[in-house]
Amino acid sequence: MTCALALFFSQAFWLLHRLSPNSDSVFRGYDYFTLPRCGLAIRHGTNVFTSAETYSYYGPWATQWVTHPNLCVFPGLPLSYLSPFVGYWLFNLFNLALHLFILVHFARRAAGDPDTFRGGQWRDHILFALLGFFFPMYVLYYQGQYHSLAVLALMLVFLCPRNPAVGFIVSAFGKPLLGPAGLVLLVRGMWKTVAVIGVALLLGYVPWFFLSYSLDQGIQLGHNATLAPFFEIGSQFLKYNVPRWNQEQSMASFLSEMMQPGTQLYLRYALGAIVTLAGAIALRRKPLELAVSLVTLWFFLVYARGHDYHATLLIPVLAYLWCQRPHLYRTPLMLLITAMYALPTSYALFRTVLGFTAEVSGETMLATSPFLYYCFVAQKPVATLLLAGNILWQEWLKEKAAEIDLDGDTDLAAGKG
Repeated sequence: MTCALALFFSQAFWLLHRLSPNSDSVFRGYDYFTLPRCGLAIRHGTNVFTSAETYSYYGPWATQWVTHPNLCVFPGLPLSYLSPFVGYWLFNLFNLALHLFILVHFARRAAGDPDTFRGGQWRDHILFALLGFFFPMYVLYYQGQYHSLAVLALMLVFLCPRNPAVGFIVSAFGKPLLGPAGLVLLVRGMWKTVAVIGVALLLGYVPWFFLSYSLDQGIQLGHNATLAPFFEIGSQFLKYNVPRWNQEQSMASFLSEMMQPGTQLYLRYALGAIVTLAGAIALRRKPLELAVSLVTLWFFLVYARGHDYHATLLIPVLAYLWCQRPHLYRTPLMLLITAMYALPTSYALFRTVLGFTAEVSGETMLATSPFLYYCFVAQKPVATLLLAGNILWQEWLKEKAAEIDLDGDTDLAAGKG
């Protein structure tokens, strides 16, 4: 907890903003302010997808991307009644509370293991220090990013694996990253849960397709054309990345340094399909939390826009593996994977050791130090491949290898007899 609080207060005073391109900006909260601005659009009956420009008087510069129009209703609408930075800090207090809750929840689970936090178990203390001072959380605070709603959704699944509907619904209405994990529910025959999620999706999505609203005309039936940006931008982010943009830490940017865009797109989707099918089918007899954790990695393999704050989704995953499946994952490899997600990238060296006085572009990074640039691009994708491979090996392939070995020994013994 101490590390998590230190991280929160360090961003309040701009102490580490130069360590990530996502926070290397004079505009604090530039993602957050899209929420209250689209809340203003709801209040005034205007297009939520142009609200960043329409209501530019509210707060500093803000990005135009709205992840889902439901967020304009909640929390966007109530936040729009607050002054800009009051809402920003209130939202960040929610993010801090979520971070602390995850750490405390899994620390209590680990406390049930007599080998954890006792007898000089230094690995456990290092793991929780990394999860506490998890630098992507600094970026999430700084930007006021609502990616924390995806973290909340996944954590809700961990809290109630027997009835994970609430977590899936929160994801669907915020950032639908758990969508592919619906296959886990289908394979396990959780039909009531699937039905509840389906009804909620109809109620949460259909009105946006067939209703439009304005103060002058009220609610009108008919096709709502304002949703086009939501699908167009979402489709782009699932395809190609922007070459050598300094905020790209995705599998797309990693692979694009080695192969053509079309080829890497097929490979990314193949990797995404592997973790989705393996999580749903190969791990169908394993805990639901484990299967959902593996499937959730599809996002880090397929999504073309890779930002520091995306890694916050893995805080509950890493804590779950370490604390609730310690016989398989309380290892140096998991410490390495956690460190790769938690620590700043080599971008930090450009702004500190190499002395760049302003934000560094991807092309400048490559021209100055190709090695450090490739480290920057590769750090998070390689961590994802290691994590996916470790889960697949520990939970599936190792068991299959043992079965094959056992069959071989049995056949050999029968031949000798």
